[in-house]
Amino acid sequence: MTRPVKLQINQKGAWRDMMTVDIDQLVDEKQFLAVAAELVEYSGQEATTTMRIVTTASPLVCLMAWSTAGGWEKVTTYD
Repeated sequence: MTRPVKLQINQKGAWRDMMTVDIDQLVDEKQFLAVAAELVEYSGQEATTTMRIVTTASPLVCLMAWSTAGGWEKVTTYD
């Protein structure tokens, strides 16, 4: 992977990794983010769930964050 990032979810107070993907290999980033949000909606736990996309290297850098109220929002860039 050239630029790996992690999709993380927080439903109970701690961030958990859902998956690692190469940001350069995503064919449709918007669809990827929409499907992640859709999974949370199907769980019925939107009110208590947040997600984020972070870099894999320490310290983690948050690139995007998701909440029910705001949807996906860009936090910083990954160059």
